[in-house]
Amino acid sequence: TIPYEVQTAGGGGAGIVDGDLWRSVDAGRSWSPAGFSRYIGGDTDSPTKLVSVAGSYVMGGWMGILASNDGITWEPRHEGLPQRSGSSRPSVTTFALHPANADRMYAAQDDSLWLSADGGSSWDILVTGYFQERITELSFNPSATKLYAIAGQEIHESRDGGRTWSLLVQLERPVEPRAWTPYRLRFHPWDDRRLYVFSSDVLLTTSDAGATWQSIGETLAGRAWFNDVAVDRSNPDILYAATPWGLYRTSTERAATWVEEETQGTVPTQVELSQNYPNPFNPSTTIEYVLPDAAEVRLEIYDLTGQRVRVLVREPQAAGTYRVVWNGENDEDHP
Repeated sequence: TIPYEVQTAGGGGAGIVDGDLWRSVDAGRSWSPAGFSRYIGGDTDSPTKLVSVAGSYVMGGWMGILASNDGITWEPRHEGLPQRSGSSRPSVTTFALHPANADRMYAAQDDSLWLSADGGSSWDILVTGYFQERITELSFNPSATKLYAIAGQEIHESRDGGRTWSLLVQLERPVEPRAWTPYRLRFHPWDDRRLYVFSSDVLLTTSDAGATWQSIGETLAGRAWFNDVAVDRSNPDILYAATPWGLYRTSTERAATWVEEETQGTVPTQVELSQNYPNPFNPSTTIEYVLPDAAEVRLEIYDLTGQRVRVLVREPQAAGTYRVVWNGENDEDHP
């Protein structure tokens, strides 16, 4: 199974895995199906965006915009949006909810932007002709003072609810065009200056509202491909990444290591630390260990003289199997 979308909420979260909705109530360590199937209403298209709001869900994509309180029964929220050719539903490239008023919804159709003030019962055109490429991302910052949009490799911002826009930054295409996926945005839950933008094999972060950017994606060495990224709202230093190989997490304070969230298999009976692989390695290696019970874990790297090189893990963890990728750098991020 491949996770494509993940949303965090307190100690739990929700995600889309191979087109189906799954839920977690223990910070992503175990998951159960929530009832949604990609074949909802006879439409075989998977949703492209999922938003979790106070225990409810809103998702959108080529099936339009749908909302649910339980993940099983879904209602349309796209009445009034132009329908796509040959379908009774509109095509929505992305959407956004106002953080302080979930009835205020924004929907993008290619390079046009629509607004609903009544929870999706009716829609009015807001912007057309400004964006030069398809809008693939819409997101408010936590304080709801700015609305961000991504079109192509450009990030735009609006300070008046989407009526007027200005260019924030021009990004580079991360990989060859046939493998490139659109950029997407994520935010720190209460610091408007801290943003994350990701696409394909690239994950960037900024702590000054986009003036400067730092790359942290390549540290997930050998597995760097980001289907989605989520910030833990209860502990914003923790970042989750949905990849084709599973769900990973890292501390943004030490983003040189990523830990795989593994939830399948039997619970081990004793602590086990496996040989790192590959060994020797260049440029990265994976360290696997298992915990029979919840414990405070410290995983550190030392050189042949007994000097500590890197602290990889220092946190409480539940019982299970974990993998940590180390890129060979020390605590000062030097080789």
